[in-house]
Amino acid sequence: MSTPPERIRRRSGLVERRSCSRFAVDAPVAPRVHLVDISEGGAQLEVPWAVPVGSVVELQLGNVHPRLRDSVPYQVLSVRPVDSRGRYRIHGHFATQKPGIRQQLRAAMDDLSRSRPSVSGRLNPER
Repeated sequence: MSTPPERIRRRSGLVERRSCSRFAVDAPVAPRVHLVDISEGGAQLEVPWAVPVGSVVELQLGNVHPRLRDSVPYQVLSVRPVDSRGRYRIHGHFATQKPGIRQQLRAAMDDLSRSRPSVSGRLNPER
C-alpha cells in the first residue's frame, strides 16, 4: 500500500502552515522626509528610498508653517542619489490647482521670507 500524496507533502514541509492570521489593510503610512528647499511652486526633499519620476504623493507641511494645514499633492520631477547609504534627493512641484492650498502656500512663503532671510531661501542654511 502506498502513502497518500497529501501525507508525503506534509512530511516534506511543502504544505504552507500559518500560526497567525493576516489581514489586508488599506491605511496610509506617513514616512518622514527631510525638507531641503521649499518655494511656492515646489520643494526639494531628501528621502531614504527612490521615488519613481511622475509619482504624486501627499505632503503634510504643517510643521514647516502653521498656515500649511492641508496636505499638498506633490509630483516628483527628478530623482538622484545623494550618498551610498541609499538616500535620494527628489525635486518636484506642488500639483494642485485648488485656490485655498495655493493661498496657504503663498502666505506661508511670504511669512518665511520675512522671518528667515537667506540668500538661497533654504530652510536649513547650515547644510
